[in-house]
Amino acid sequence: MASKEGCSTNKAPFFTGENYAFWKIRMRTYIMSLGIEVWAAVELGYAPKAIDTKKETKQYFVANAKAMNAILNGLCEAEFIKVMHKDTAKKIWDTLEGIHEGDQKVKTAKLQVYRAQFENLKMNDDEDFGSFFLKVAEIVNSMKALGETIPEGIIVQKILRSLPSRFNPKVSAIEETID
Repeated sequence: MASKEGCSTNKAPFFTGENYAFWKIRMRTYIMSLGIEVWAAVELGYAPKAIDTKKETKQYFVANAKAMNAILNGLCEAEFIKVMHKDTAKKIWDTLEGIHEGDQKVKTAKLQVYRAQFENLKMNDDEDFGSFFLKVAEIVNSMKALGETIPEGIIVQKILRSLPSRFNPKVSAIEETID
């Protein structure tokens, strides 16, 4: 059965170098679907040693190899070149994360930009609610991808405050319904 890219359970999500946060979530889920030991190889790491035939060492080796295979098969050539000499899935994952998300200073700066965008959000009079909600979701998801936690109530309050006056009756009804 043929499937589109990104819809198969047998094929890793593909990363072209754009929208890393989206790819990272999809790839993490894909690797987790391969098994807890495979995700552990990415999250906790694996230290390759001289050839060791102990059963437990083989399992770690296989899990790391599966994780490396999944990640490397999900990269375009330009991204592959950046990590092709890394010898563990964790090193590949951490390198990609460092390149595309940056260190803590860069993450903090990006968060500041997203917070400002969130605070300044206002729905235009000629804008429909669906497109406005997509803007809100995009900013919120970008913040969450960088580790920010935003309670759902804060997001709802921001949306209600950001609507044009034509929505006032609906906003009042919502506010009265929910205390």
